[in-house]
Amino acid sequence: MKKFVVLFSILYAISPLAIFASQIEEDILETFNTKYYKTVTIQSSVQSFSNETNNNSYTVEISRDEYESYNPMIDANSTTIETTYKKMTTSISKVDSHYRYTVTLEWKNIPKVRSYDTIAIGFPSSVKVATTPIFAENYCVTNDDCYTSTGYKYSYVGSNGVGVTFQVPTGNLSSLNQKMYFDVEKNTQSTILRQFAYGDYAHATSSVTLSDSKKYTVGTTGIVFESGVINKYDAIDCAETTWSGNW
Repeated sequence: MKKFVVLFSILYAISPLAIFASQIEEDILETFNTKYYKTVTIQSSVQSFSNETNNNSYTVEISRDEYESYNPMIDANSTTIETTYKKMTTSISKVDSHYRYTVTLEWKNIPKVRSYDTIAIGFPSSVKVATTPIFAENYCVTNDDCYTSTGYKYSYVGSNGVGVTFQVPTGNLSSLNQKMYFDVEKNTQSTILRQFAYGDYAHATSSVTLSDSKKYTVGTTGIVFESGVINKYDAIDCAETTWSGNW
C-alpha cells in the first residue's frame, strides 16, 4: 500500500488524486481547458567557462493522442537529447461568493533537469486576488511511496497574475505533478459577463539559482522572465479558459 506524506504540513492517508477530487466536490466547476506539450532539450557538447553544460530546448503543443501514446521508456537512456511530455489544465470554479482559478501540471515522464520551476495564472483587471495562493506538489518514488509537498520558495502576486516558484524534487521519481489555485473577487462595479484565466508553467531546462528564478512577472500572456533568465526556461503557450455568465 502506498504511503502519502505531506512535507511542511500535516499527514494525509489518501492519494493526491483524492485530495484534488475532494476540492472538486466542494467547488462547482464552471469551465476548464487542457493543453499538451512536448519539450525537446539538446545537450551541447560545448562546455561554458563555468564548466556547465549548455542546453538548447524548444517546446511545441501536441495533440492528446500523441501525449497519451508516448512511451517514456523510449528516451530513458538518452544522454544527449531529452524529450519530456506534460499536460496542463486551467479551470474556473464557483466557491461561495468567489471564483477559484486553478492550474495543474502533470508530467508524462520525469525531467532530468530539476531546479526552480514556476506555475502561474494570469487574469484581466476585472478581478483581483482574494486569497493566498495554495500550492501542492505530488510525487512518487520508485519504491511506491508517495508524498505531497505544500512548501514553495517564492510567490508573485500582481494586479494581473499570481505565480508560485518551487524546487522540483530530486531522486528517482516515478510520477510528478503540481497544482496551484487561489480565489478571486470582482475588481469593478460593473457586471462581469466573461472571465479569463491563463494557466502557465515554466520549467528550468538548465540549473537556475533561486535569485534568478524570481525574476519574472505574471499577466494575461502568462509568465514573463527578464531577458537574462528567459533562455534558461522552456516556453509554452498558456492554457486559457473562458467563463461566460453574469457576475
